[in-house]
Amino acid sequence: LNDLSLTGDTEAAAAMLDSSRPPRASGDLRQVFGYALFAEAYYRYSGDGKRVGALLSGLFELLEACKEREDEKGMLTAEEDFVALNALYAGALEAIGHLCRVKREREQRAACERSFHRVRKGLQVAWCEEEGLFADGVGDVRTFGQWANGLVLYFGLARAAQVERIIGQIRGEDVRRSDSLLEGFFLVGGLWRADAGSRALDWIEQQWGRLVERE
Repeated sequence: LNDLSLTGDTEAAAAMLDSSRPPRASGDLRQVFGYALFAEAYYRYSGDGKRVGALLSGLFELLEACKEREDEKGMLTAEEDFVALNALYAGALEAIGHLCRVKREREQRAACERSFHRVRKGLQVAWCEEEGLFADGVGDVRTFGQWANGLVLYFGLARAAQVERIIGQIRGEDVRRSDSLLEGFFLVGGLWRADAGSRALDWIEQQWGRLVERE
């Protein structure tokens, strides 16, 4: 994204994809999902189906390895970051499904869509009707953060009625703030995709506006 904003092309992104190895599914799954999201974003801005097609087999292998870390309901286990991790998982599944559609990989595309809807349904276990937010995890002590709920909005994982509640509650006093530009990016994007444009602009001013004031 930085390369795109500075040069208007995707040459640096292509070089990174060519020179970097896919992350290992045995490691930090957030890197695995980030890799899939990056590959899809690269195609979206470049239209370079040939390069992305060469990555698909590796992406399929990563997904297969991820399945080994699912529970009986097809969800990834995590004590504290259950919602954020599985929201990123759903986003990666959707991204790979899009690339499968581009390359006409019908069987793999259908598998990605099934898994996406399974994860989307499974996230409902973390919904708290009283708070109007998704909890970070599913333990006895529940906390609520903008990171998890921003991802849910960004990837379209909440029901319509829940979206309205999240938009209204995500700035609550007890909600943990997004404390990085990466988290802010997904939060702003999630609000924008949820048709909360004015809220998204407020966050842009808070997160990035202060950079404009610097010399």
